[in-house]
Amino acid sequence: MPLADPSIAATLPQYQLTPLDQIPTIVDTVRSTFHTGRTRPLEFRINQLQKLYYGFCDIEPIAIAALSADLGRAHFETSFADINYTKSEILNVIKNMRTWLADEHISEGIPWYLRWAHQAYLKKEPMGIVLVIGPWNYPWNLNLIPLIGAIAAGNTCIVKPSDISPHSSATLERLFEVSGLDKECYRVIQGAVEETTLVLKQQFDKICYTGNGMVGKIVSRAAAEFLTPVILELGGKNPTVIAPSANIPLAAKRIAWAKVLNSGQSCTAPDYLLIPRSLETSFITELSKVLISFYPTGLRNSPDYSRIVNDRHFSRIHDIFKTTTGEVKLGGEIIDPQDRLMEVTLISLGHVSEGKWRTDSLMQQEIFGPLLAYIVYDDDNLTPALDVVKKMSDTSLGAYVFAEKKAEQNLVLNNTRSGGFCINEAFMNTIVAGLPFGGVGQSGMGAYRGKWSVLSFVHQRPVLENKGGWVDWLIGFRFPPYLESNYKVINMVVPKPGFSRPSKL
Repeated sequence: MPLADPSIAATLPQYQLTPLDQIPTIVDTVRSTFHTGRTRPLEFRINQLQKLYYGFCDIEPIAIAALSADLGRAHFETSFADINYTKSEILNVIKNMRTWLADEHISEGIPWYLRWAHQAYLKKEPMGIVLVIGPWNYPWNLNLIPLIGAIAAGNTCIVKPSDISPHSSATLERLFEVSGLDKECYRVIQGAVEETTLVLKQQFDKICYTGNGMVGKIVSRAAAEFLTPVILELGGKNPTVIAPSANIPLAAKRIAWAKVLNSGQSCTAPDYLLIPRSLETSFITELSKVLISFYPTGLRNSPDYSRIVNDRHFSRIHDIFKTTTGEVKLGGEIIDPQDRLMEVTLISLGHVSEGKWRTDSLMQQEIFGPLLAYIVYDDDNLTPALDVVKKMSDTSLGAYVFAEKKAEQNLVLNNTRSGGFCINEAFMNTIVAGLPFGGVGQSGMGAYRGKWSVLSFVHQRPVLENKGGWVDWLIGFRFPPYLESNYKVINMVVPKPGFSRPSKL
């Protein structure tokens, strides 16, 4: 298992539950602070983000050690997917937030009789108090990026990290202290089910939850009690379609990387593959070569392969493996519950026409681990493969296609639904700050990342300003009594359609 420097690991803060009787008080304090207007000035928000950035830099070695202790996470993966991405996000938001939050002047749709003395614009206002409930698999990235957006938008915020990654959650709380964030504006609440249940009984103005669909429904029900809007970033069975024109060495390498990252414990990891019959053998061969090249000294000896987060999740994945009726084509031998180590295992579910995929254990839930099923289809007909996607994962968080032909790329893109999509890539759309990260349907609602993080936590308040009373003579037709002349004026407001009446046939 990858381990951090023992001297650093020994300094990890201890995880402590937030006392239940303190939770309502914490929420009330953060809410009261918002109503003082403290977080409204842009300079205050920028200052808090600057403090967060340098605090994060200061605790980076501890953050890496914490994830090593929680997940056996490879250090490079922590730096790549958690630390560096989050630091870049802070800098990107600080650089651009003035532009993103500027009043947006509206010119379209203003009736002619209002144009002379009225101005319309959208004012980006903070929503109030935000609750961020984060996951354990990328605890820095997926807790802090919503927080960054909430701070930039002018909100106060409470972060509730996962108890499944206790070292990282305790270090996150340490970050708030080290950074010198205003503790009346931004707080961490630690806890498991009981604490989270009590947190959700408090009133918030926006909730952002990242995790599984079952808990997502609980969060939604709790939010509905207060009519609180929610962002839900959930998971799903992300399909990867390998088309007949695919570059197999390229596809194998990129799919393998997206699956081994965090040992498959990513909500946007490829969950299952659809492979044309003619490319099945070559894909297996290339995937085997790639995995050997990734871990030349063997999986057990490599510092670059992460572990499963805990015994419960290991047992869940192992049970899926033990009950599959599929045929193991690659891997399946290194399964070590003591070390929570499981190798990438490729499993065939046969031809699409056999229908095994409908009931097999590999296709009943999101894997969230290193098992990778595949289904074979005939080269001359992609439609059955797309039918599998629509049946098993109609609104997944991610969907991917590997194809050299544009027609095949478009066929998959235009006949599937997903939160995000990659062509000749997998997972990588989630790290592009200019693209929103979010789901659709069963994989969630709303989005964050970059500009979207900020705009998700503001209310775009429509404002219409009348700059002079002299204009009343022009808009006087709206006032009673309503005469024939009033009707003539309002009929002038409606523009001509610019198109003829369509045929009814």
